[in-house]
Amino acid sequence: SSGGSSWLKRQKVPVVNNSGDSLATNTTIAITINTKNLVNLGKLQSDCDDLRVLYQPNESTATELDRVISYPGGGSCSTSEASKVYFKLQAALSSGSTSSDYYIYYGNDKATTPSNPDNAFDIGSANAMLVCSFDGTTTCAASETAATATGAIRYSGSKTALSFDGASDYTTSADSASLSVTGTLTIEAWVKPQKTGSEQTIIGKWDETTANDDRSYRLYITSGNKFAFSVSSNGTAAGVTTITGSTTTVAVNTWYHVAGVYNPTGTTLDLYVNGTSDNTQVTSGPASIDNNASLLYLGAKENTSGSADTFFTGIIDEVRVSEVTRYATTFTTSTSPFARDEHTQALFHFDESGDDPRQTGSTIDDTTYANHATITSAKYASGLVGVDGSSSTSPQFQGKDDGGNTYAGHEGIFLEEGTTNKITNPSFEHATFDTGWSSPADSTTPTQVVDTDAPETLEYPNERKTWHDGSRYWAAVKNNGDIEFYYSTNGSSWTQNTNATISEGGTINDPAVFADSSNAYIVYRAFNSDSYDVYVRKASSYPGTGFSWGLSTIMFGTGTANNYYGPNITRDSNNKLWIITTRDTGTVMDTYAVQSSNADVETSWGTAVKIGSGAQYSYLNSILPLNSGAVYAIFSEGGGFKGCYYDADNSPSARWETSSGSDCTDDAANDDISSSAFGLLYSATVDTTDYDIHYIQADAEFVYYYRWDNGTGGNGTWQSSIEVYDSGGLTINYDPSMSIDLTTRNLYAFWYGDEATDHLYYSKCTVGANSLCDTGEWDSVTSISDATGIDFTNTSSSFSGTSRVFVLWADNNAGLVKWVSILSPTITDTENTTAPFYKFGSKSTQLVASSGTANYAISIDPNSTATHTLSAYVYNGTSGSIGGTVDSTVANLITEGTTQTTTYTDTGGGWWRLSYTDTSVTDAANNWGIAVQNGKTIYLDGVQLEALAYSTTFADGSLGTGYAWTGTANNSTSTRTVTNTQYATSSNLNANPGSISFWAKPQEGITSVSGDQYLFDMRQAAVNRIAVFMDASEDDVAIDTNDTQTASTGITMAADAWQHFVLTYDFTADQYKLYKNGNATPIISTTTSLTAPTLATNFFLGSDYNNANNFNGTISDFRTFDAVLTTAEVADIYYAGLVSHSDTYEVDAFSSTKGQDPVGIWHFDESYGTTANDSSQYDNDLTISGATWETQSVGARANLVRNLKFDGTHFRLV
Repeated sequence: SSGGSSWLKRQKVPVVNNSGDSLATNTTIAITINTKNLVNLGKLQSDCDDLRVLYQPNESTATELDRVISYPGGGSCSTSEASKVYFKLQAALSSGSTSSDYYIYYGNDKATTPSNPDNAFDIGSANAMLVCSFDGTTTCAASETAATATGAIRYSGSKTALSFDGASDYTTSADSASLSVTGTLTIEAWVKPQKTGSEQTIIGKWDETTANDDRSYRLYITSGNKFAFSVSSNGTAAGVTTITGSTTTVAVNTWYHVAGVYNPTGTTLDLYVNGTSDNTQVTSGPASIDNNASLLYLGAKENTSGSADTFFTGIIDEVRVSEVTRYATTFTTSTSPFARDEHTQALFHFDESGDDPRQTGSTIDDTTYANHATITSAKYASGLVGVDGSSSTSPQFQGKDDGGNTYAGHEGIFLEEGTTNKITNPSFEHATFDTGWSSPADSTTPTQVVDTDAPETLEYPNERKTWHDGSRYWAAVKNNGDIEFYYSTNGSSWTQNTNATISEGGTINDPAVFADSSNAYIVYRAFNSDSYDVYVRKASSYPGTGFSWGLSTIMFGTGTANNYYGPNITRDSNNKLWIITTRDTGTVMDTYAVQSSNADVETSWGTAVKIGSGAQYSYLNSILPLNSGAVYAIFSEGGGFKGCYYDADNSPSARWETSSGSDCTDDAANDDISSSAFGLLYSATVDTTDYDIHYIQADAEFVYYYRWDNGTGGNGTWQSSIEVYDSGGLTINYDPSMSIDLTTRNLYAFWYGDEATDHLYYSKCTVGANSLCDTGEWDSVTSISDATGIDFTNTSSSFSGTSRVFVLWADNNAGLVKWVSILSPTITDTENTTAPFYKFGSKSTQLVASSGTANYAISIDPNSTATHTLSAYVYNGTSGSIGGTVDSTVANLITEGTTQTTTYTDTGGGWWRLSYTDTSVTDAANNWGIAVQNGKTIYLDGVQLEALAYSTTFADGSLGTGYAWTGTANNSTSTRTVTNTQYATSSNLNANPGSISFWAKPQEGITSVSGDQYLFDMRQAAVNRIAVFMDASEDDVAIDTNDTQTASTGITMAADAWQHFVLTYDFTADQYKLYKNGNATPIISTTTSLTAPTLATNFFLGSDYNNANNFNGTISDFRTFDAVLTTAEVADIYYAGLVSHSDTYEVDAFSSTKGQDPVGIWHFDESYGTTANDSSQYDNDLTISGATWETQSVGARANLVRNLKFDGTHFRLV
């Protein structure tokens, strides 16, 4: 009955407004009640029919309020530890104030279901027509059910937690008086560690900065995998007292309740794990805790240098700081949310489930002290008390038990569009985990660098024209007598650096580049007055995409009549530069070499030394750096190739010598390397392991390999030639280029052959222990097919330092310059079944690129040329960076065999989603996957290829309704059926006037979506419509009223961030408005003349009327009203979620038929503190001295018994 006279139990529920906004009378608020516990104790009906809310501002007034009870996660009264009870304020509640006039009554086994539950959501003159919280079901507050609810419907729960990656994630709250507890203290949290073996902070007001010494209190995990609790008396390390757990060894992926308790009365420290003392009490604690200015950290602390460290890896939920001894003996933990009381100094539920605009960028403190914590990188994930963990639950928010929390919580229906994942083994779940996946053979997919205006764009293969600066690839291209420079980060798309273009009147020839990650030099010949002279330049602002070349220095010529040819450049191990070139005297060709006077200086040189002389047209020169300051020169002389060794250690002075030690000066002697019956075409490179020279020569139908062995003879010995290729007379081979992968010691030889059709070929050999690639050790010759049809080509190859050998060539017939990298398969994959190293299901694959950057891919035919998006989830497992950032230095996606510029999104817990949209897909089988950078270890999961211009959530065919495998589970492609959620308009939506309120959180920001996404749509016809949508063309929020679309002009929606919208419409007054986040100024407001629409049978939630333009995200707390809400009411709905309540004691009703009304009733159920509350009407509370609290579990009906324990020596109750 009204007034609660037939109810046996009553509890005051003080409500506090923490929202920052005053809330008017009739604003609907909610409180969280552990109804499961009350049912188990026999105090509440199993259906909650006897739970009522009364407003009692004085002894003579008792008004029963309309109330609605919601059970998050699809639970029930008897199973929910966090049931939500909604009711309306009966008096205005200003910001920061508390009302103690509300009570809950229970304990009446004859009570029946109350009527008119929707009335609890009425506001002002507006009647609530439909209220849907979507807390694990599509059934709404007054039992309204969806007209249609099909497809991939899942729910994101309010009971979320924060996930920390162990690398850079933490939160901070500013110092405050409430956090600076110096006396009795309890700090506690639920934690789920996902890593052990290192020190990890859970919570701490702890700043070790040398200048500050601001240590107060800290709860953490030691490197020995024990929980620990510390306090400091004076902020210094010397003042620290610590209790370390001895019983519990922390295991990964296990939930623990951890509490540290400090009592200054006995100077004691206690540590409790899962309700049990974890070590003998420490009795030597300080008399008080230091009061200082340290921030309160969650997930880290501040070290002596002032930066964060001891990062926590895993999930933290329900953190509470209290100025009371909450635990003094063994207790039974509960997974219901912590409740605040007068002793609570900070309380974090982490139930925002995304960025909340009411306290953006922070997790919200559920106390009046507003110790909101700024989030640094941590992400929301499933908490201890979460939504139903069944297959219908959104996996990123699956929890352990059902429940939810009213304060700052957001549960909702998770809506997704349909898709097909074309990857046949996307999450490595089946028995043979890596079926279909492999490290592909050498990748040979060329890209076009530039289309030039003239042939001869690269000239000779012995001159390097392509290199890698540590971040990007470069190509030097001769075009109309100038030299142009192009760069690419991935080899796929190329951009010209116009700052670097060199022009010498269009007369440049024979350019050659020496470059590394720090410096770049170029040498070339150009016309000067009456002859071709040799010029050298050094790059400035290098490396960088906009570097330029310094002033040129003329090395040879200075205007004489002699022309110079074939200059080349290198740098020795002492960082001095070397140039080699040939001078045409008119009768002979003399070859000269010269060394710079100083390291890395191109403007000062020594005296040039002639080391060769031969017939005209002998101008193919190379100079190669060896060890100990030595270099080796190779030059053409007549019909053959010669060499000389610069002996930097020769006594009494360095000189040019043959391999046997004879003097090379003035062409006195030299090494005979080879002769050529066809042409003067060769290339050479150096293996820096033993400093052997590897040399390739194309000669008619043959390709020969030679090696100079640095370990034999006086200076070294040229070995006999090895035949690499014999075309059988069918091919004339040209323009060879040779490079070595210095990581794997794979030697690559490239050449052009004009067989029946023209090809660019290559072969590979691994340099063995004897440093020789012998006969039979070269791989079968491979054709780079894109080169087919070349009339004549030039080549240049190099090595990037990431196990990528790459080659640049010119198709001089077409004027095209092309490039391709050759990637060695150097990856190891291992099945992983250990969390947190899998994202979906129970497996992932661990990939280790131990000897260079390597591909891991699966062959897929998309059967379409439409735009496709590839996405994958990656966890950084590299030693020293475990759980850290994933970016292009770790891994890139591969589409159709090509490494792409990838987008990286931090999804929390160390997992990153990589994505790339390919707009030019070929309808053919090709490799799709990931390139792992040299030396990196990753875990790969949830790979998805879909015919969309953006990535959607992973379509796991095992999730249940709306999800399916097209064939064998975990061994086929999968599909997700688009969500279709409709409600009847009759009785749920008013045609005119009306208001619609809801919260929404998109998966992708509005600027990233490629098509409109509808949040709400009621359409009977084009001229009978009310809709709210994300407008992709305008990148803002828009509405459609009777075929008139109105944009909000720049009002966007960010990814993973909640936004609150209220649409009000009054077609009689020709007004409609759209409000965002409680702001009194609408983002859309118009007075366009429109008639009231004719209602369709149903309205759509999360899509347009034909379920084609779908919203990808979560919609929460959907309400409709039959009137236009005022701006104050709009704000009240927005802020009402930041009202919480305090936990108080229970009061018993005493029947007058049993005799005198008791003057005192003490249950001793508090379980903490020094006060035993009187449950009678007289408030005769007792002060406790000596006795201790105890909690026992004794049976199903009374599963938790709390009492006072007396030790028989001394106690007192006053």
